[in-house]
Amino acid sequence: HVLRHIVRLELAQAIQLLEGWLRSHPDAVEARVLLGRIRFRQGDVNGAFANATRAIEQQPRCAAAYRLRAAICYETGIDGGALQDCDRCLDIDPDDVSALELRSLLHARNGDMVGMEADCTTILRLRPKCPNDPPCDEAIPPEPGGLAEAPLLRIVPKGGRRTPVWPRNVR
Repeated sequence: HVLRHIVRLELAQAIQLLEGWLRSHPDAVEARVLLGRIRFRQGDVNGAFANATRAIEQQPRCAAAYRLRAAICYETGIDGGALQDCDRCLDIDPDDVSALELRSLLHARNGDMVGMEADCTTILRLRPKCPNDPPCDEAIPPEPGGLAEAPLLRIVPKGGRRTPVWPRNVR
């Protein structure tokens, strides 16, 4: 409990620092995305969504902002918005494994096994030499007890094949 309190204090300080930076540098898109990620981690979904949207308005080709907003939509059950933002992120950066992992989860949650398989195939193509590594953690900022604590997708060897393994709440 003490560690969580310290982390919350540090995140609060990071928010203050980023907000101050953005007051003097309002076009700092990377800082805005980072502020959104921190707000999301703290449970401020509206603040996180507002920061991601503002970053997209400022820089429409910011893949990280679309990825963040997709993660927010995913966690809040707005699958249509999450899928749309994953697609936009992947239009900008087709090799964004985190967006592919998130989109594959959306496909699985909505029963689109063909879409899920296609995304898994692409992930394996992009990461052929490290199939057991946990995925990049940028798609969803970690939060205690949330989906983000576990990797979005793990690829494990089974009988000579690499097989996707999904978090329990997706199956």
